Amino acid sequence: LYQAFRAEVLARPVIFTDDSPVDMLQEGLGRTKEARMWVYVGGCGPPYRYFDFTEDRRKERPGQILSGYAGYVHADAYSGYDHLFANSDRIIEVGCWAHARRKWDEALSSARLPCTDILLRIRSLYKVEAAIRGETPDLRLEVRQAESVPLLDKLYARLDEIAAERVVLPSSLLAKAMGY
Repeated sequence: LYQAFRAEVLARPVIFTDDSPVDMLQEGLGRTKEARMWVYVGGCGPPYRYFDFTEDRRKERPGQILSGYAGYVHADAYSGYDHLFANSDRIIEVGCWAHARRKWDEALSSARLPCTDILLRIRSLYKVEAAIRGETPDLRLEVRQAESVPLLDKLYARLDEIAAERVVLPSSLLAKAMGY
């Protein structure tokens, strides 16, 4: 089953992936260490899931699974994926708005006005997605091109304005949100 699920996921045109920390008991030491559970979900069809357990978070881990893959990979900004996106013209990076949104939410207390503005813009993108949930891929693409692209253009223009309006220290939560 392990290999069958892996093959099914890797045959899909879209893969969603993320990792989660899990505690692993270290034999003979009486304590735990942090290990990782990676999930790969095949999109565009029944959501087959493939899990990969590792004792570390080295960038080689997703590379071992996705090295021969061709399609879209929807992931967070973990730098371990960067070499896959940079070194393959067959793997197309798709960023995660949930992770991006969380960065803006984390920065909210230190830069209320710009963060609130961006969070409202992200909410508008989410509303478009909610309206087309369950529709055909062609219709979703059409609506995204017509409605989401202009929203994204305005969001990125606003990021440029924020950078021009204020001094954004590189280590600040606002800078991290903007960079993400």
